[in-house]
Amino acid sequence: MFRLKKDNAMKYSKALLDYFKSSPKVPTTPPIWSDSGKGTGGPPSSLSPSPSALTLGSSPSSLISIPQRIHQMAANHLNITNNVLYSYEYWELAESLARDNNEFFNYLNTLSGPLTLHSSIAHAVQYTRQALQWIRISANVG
Repeated sequence: MFRLKKDNAMKYSKALLDYFKSSPKVPTTPPIWSDSGKGTGGPPSSLSPSPSALTLGSSPSSLISIPQRIHQMAANHLNITNNVLYSYEYWELAESLARDNNEFFNYLNTLSGPLTLHSSIAHAVQYTRQALQWIRISANVG
């Protein structure tokens, strides 16, 4: 299912990332709440924001109020999702390159063990160092 929706997910993720990068930051002060018209500044007696909080220079239909906590959670979730999307894309690119250089990677896998999505960091570092060492040797010889 992921592979079917990956292109759309990448497109949406990029659009949302661009939006969150360019959107104005949500103010750190809480919205003005009506407390039965008293404006005491205490906790709201209802969950309805006062009209003044909704109409700060625009019509109520064009302003959407998002709590800072929710906005931050959405931005964080987007970053995590974006990292997952790109990790799959890079993994698929790496698999394609490995197929193109099959002999090199078969020998590396025999010596170091195959690198998988579940490999430890230590194994990934050891695998990469071995591959880079061979590439340096090959570059010096050739």
